[in-house]
Amino acid sequence: MSCIRLFQESVRKYPARPALLEGSRVTTFGELAKLGEDHARRLAKAGVKNGDRIVVLIPMSVDLYAWIVGLLLLDATILFIEPWMPLPLLTKCLEKAKPRAVLASPLGIALAQKSPAFRAIPQKWASGLAWPFRIFGWKGLGGPEAPQGSATGGFAPSAGGDDEAVLTFTTGSSGTPKGVVRTHSLLEVQHEILTRSLHLGPDSVCLHVFANFILNNLAAGAASVIPPIRASEPTRFSAAKIVASIREARVTSIVCPPASLDRMVTWCEARGVKLETVRSLGTGGGPVPDSLLARAAAVFPSCDPEVLYGSSEVEPVSHIAWSELKAVSGEGACVGRPVGEAKVRIGEHGEVIVSGPHVSPRYFQDPEAMAATKIADPDGTLWHRMGDLARLDESGRLWLTGRLHTIIQTAQGPVLPLPVERALENNGAVAAAAVVGSGDRALAIIEPRRWRPESFATWRAELLGAAPAVAEVRFVRAIPRDSRHRSKIDYTRLRAMFAPHKAPV
Repeated sequence: MSCIRLFQESVRKYPARPALLEGSRVTTFGELAKLGEDHARRLAKAGVKNGDRIVVLIPMSVDLYAWIVGLLLLDATILFIEPWMPLPLLTKCLEKAKPRAVLASPLGIALAQKSPAFRAIPQKWASGLAWPFRIFGWKGLGGPEAPQGSATGGFAPSAGGDDEAVLTFTTGSSGTPKGVVRTHSLLEVQHEILTRSLHLGPDSVCLHVFANFILNNLAAGAASVIPPIRASEPTRFSAAKIVASIREARVTSIVCPPASLDRMVTWCEARGVKLETVRSLGTGGGPVPDSLLARAAAVFPSCDPEVLYGSSEVEPVSHIAWSELKAVSGEGACVGRPVGEAKVRIGEHGEVIVSGPHVSPRYFQDPEAMAATKIADPDGTLWHRMGDLARLDESGRLWLTGRLHTIIQTAQGPVLPLPVERALENNGAVAAAAVVGSGDRALAIIEPRRWRPESFATWRAELLGAAPAVAEVRFVRAIPRDSRHRSKIDYTRLRAMFAPHKAPV
């Protein structure tokens, strides 16, 4: 059964309630449904049918979610590709997926025109006015005039639970793009788990930086504030505007990457701002420092901040609230107990392996990725290898210690980076730490809170004393991060920056 029925149920129950708030524009559930149906008629007229893969290049907006509704009403598969993906990888994704069409905003068109792979897609549709782009082969589907039709439709989505609803090509931590398949049934189960984990209800007003979480809000009947943040730049935004949005809409739920949360919290701390309306705060997508959670608890005094752990293939796996986290101790980063639907086991080298109804069943036409990450038991249970290393404590909590590709082989034995990084970050002079291999030694890369070269010798001695596994300490102004959330350390770049022949800093 098509997952669009969850949104349709919200429309039936709450037609006059706000669904999306974008700046001063408020769109109700009923209005969004009407926009989606109008778009479905345009798409049907253009020939879209069941199973067609359509690339969507539209930033988070009312426009994006209206077109998503339209595509799901026609049982099309929505194809998302990370806009920050390097051109050669992007080309490989499109060559593999062979989409029938690309649907883009003006900004998306500008991106698509740079890529021969996008230009080779058979149909190119502008989500709004098309005349400026007609010379490049773009046709208009949008515009102020709406096709004739009722607000309730004539659409009867017939997709089955195992059919593809969303296909997302993401680079993840490995840098190799994989097409993560989200079926209609998976999205329904994920909706149930996320709604419970994030404490959402029809009275919730959400500011969620992750685009797929807003889809979940639409299914839950909750209102969503479209954050004034570009998905490709999660740390480059006006914190003043975000705080104003939270206050004006009386936001009750926030979900964002740690880097975005840190920017918000830092702005509020400098001005003594408290945001009391927020009752639920979740952060994930990368390691979350305990210090950030403590600071967030002070800025958002009505909530108990939570760490969310998951991946594109299985979301969420586990979560833990700050009130519990601050009372436990151990090596690594604690991400809590698995959600009820998830079963977790620890595999070879300490790798996290997960099964559950919300685990993506397959990658799109990628037998190598399937063989590397999926394990099928004789009884049919499917397990997903997360690539993360962890241990389970006596209370069933997961403690992350690194990733398979970050294990450091030293002369004294293997070193797992995350526990060492956490120990280094306990030093008040350290804003962030990363540990990589350099030859057969472990090297600590330190991003100091203040750039004070005259203090490096003192800090170096302190840090080497706190982390015996580390052979050397280097200082950088900024540790390179992933392009997606700016929260995960880019170990590949670090290893290249600090190869054994590089001069020390």
